[in-house]
Amino acid sequence: MKKRLLAIIFILLWSVLCECSAVQTVPAAAEPEQTPVPTELPKVPVTPDDYPLCFLHGLNEAGVISEQSYHIGIVIGESSPYAANTEEFIALGKAYKDAMDITVTLHQADDAQQMQSIEQLLADDVDFLIFAPGGDDPLGEADALCAGQGVPYMTLGRRIEAAPGTGSYVCTIEPDEYLIGMLTGLDIADTMKAQYGESFGNIAEITGVVSDETSILRSRGMRRALASYIGLNVVCSVAGNDDNDTIYKAAENIFKAYREGELDGIVVPDDNAALTVLQAALDYDRNDVVGRIWSTGATVDGLTGVYHGQLAQTIETASQTGMAAMEYALAYLEGGADIPSVVTSLTRVFTAKTQDSKDGIAQIIAALKERGANSCLESVGDYDLFIRDEAQMRTHYPQRYDTYANAQAYLDAFEPYTTQRAIYLTQQSEGETAQDA
Repeated sequence: MKKRLLAIIFILLWSVLCECSAVQTVPAAAEPEQTPVPTELPKVPVTPDDYPLCFLHGLNEAGVISEQSYHIGIVIGESSPYAANTEEFIALGKAYKDAMDITVTLHQADDAQQMQSIEQLLADDVDFLIFAPGGDDPLGEADALCAGQGVPYMTLGRRIEAAPGTGSYVCTIEPDEYLIGMLTGLDIADTMKAQYGESFGNIAEITGVVSDETSILRSRGMRRALASYIGLNVVCSVAGNDDNDTIYKAAENIFKAYREGELDGIVVPDDNAALTVLQAALDYDRNDVVGRIWSTGATVDGLTGVYHGQLAQTIETASQTGMAAMEYALAYLEGGADIPSVVTSLTRVFTAKTQDSKDGIAQIIAALKERGANSCLESVGDYDLFIRDEAQMRTHYPQRYDTYANAQAYLDAFEPYTTQRAIYLTQQSEGETAQDA
């Protein structure tokens, strides 16, 4: 009986041990895989944060980030200076699509077809229109079209027949030719002071077409800048008329009128003219003029001349200002900006007075050549190196000439050299003035 009882106990213990072993070998149930919750990537600005705020008046910072998605239309007239760099606007549109889901539709239109392009974009329900007009027509109907649809818009390069800052016309972004003249005069003064210890010298001016508003404004701006320096004089002003042969002959006449040592520099209308005058100086062995030619345009050739010390400076006249346009468009749509009616496009002054500025110019030249661009783009190059000292600008040019309450009186304070007869203080040995040659 005892043996049977022991057998039963043994069997029971064995059964319990087996059950425990079975429990221990059963793997724990696997946790169900968690499906990752999709996270929206944070929006990032497209415009670099070092874009100079002095050319983004009304904005607190560069790099507007929109909270909503928008559709922005761009129309660029065929003869607009901005048409040369349409690919920059296309690349910018792609960047905004990737960064903020902003849709940018661009139409490059024949000047005669600009209104049709605007109509088409308005029919596509754009939220904002950016218009770079081509040709010389007033194009006031563009304002009527946008006002009728309640679509805000801005112009680039030149205005249309409507008042910026009123109705649907938010603002115009354009160069300030008076500022370009002012910047030229200030750099002449600085250069002469570095050379002589004080600002004095004789400067010659070769203009574009004398009746052209650009020539007149630049000449007036330069006169205002030089007026602060008694010893600085523009001793002659002659028309180059945007023609290489005329510009070369103008340089010849100046060299005949002013011998070596009598002239401290020449101001020219653009980089093409600068290279023509440079060639004339080399042909006439006028080394005193080489490196003392003040120009505008910031073309690859002009920048190269500055880099090598053959030109004194070239000033940017933006041929592409899409970043600023998009900043203002989005700031307006987001409702948080006090946008001025007239905005000056980015205007950098390129000189090679320091190694840093020389290196900066070399980088710009390389970048422009890589992108196949002929002149400086606002998205290329350093900003801080080439922006005029703000304290100096507050003293000499605190605001745009056309934003004064009495803009005409401001302009009339200095008559342009370009409207005066070219007078030479030194006559040629033959007894005739260079003007008569």
